[in-house]
Parts: sequence; structure tokens; C-alpha cells
Amino acid sequence: MYAEGVVRLGGQERAVTRGDLFIVLSWVRLGMGAESPLDLFRFSDTPTFEAPHQDHVLAEKETE
Repeated sequence: MYAEGVVRLGGQERAVTRGDLFIVLSWVRLGMGAESPLDLFRFSDTPTFEAPHQDHVLAEKETE
């Protein structure tokens, strides 16, 4: 038997089990729950932006 859990994304609740993949946008509230141990993995493109120092953007004020 595989572990099963529940993921709450925004106002929606979904059941998850082994092999499921879901995407969470940065502005969406995330909640998780499980009755038994559940392994979760996080993948992010953060290193892609940090390596060339593109993770910070400087926006200058326009001059008239």
C-alpha cells in the first residue's frame, strides 16, 4: 500500500498518492495532510535564476 494524502491549493482539496505531481504557484496558499508517512519533494527553478544573479530585479524610476 502506498502512502496517501491531501493537498489543499487555494480553496480546492485534492487527494494525492505515489507518483502524483502538482504545481503550486507562489501566490497560492498551500496546505497538506496525511494519515500515514508521506514523502514529498520540492523542485524549483530558483538555482536557474540565482546562478546568473537574475533573482533580483532593479526597476529604476522613469525620468521626465
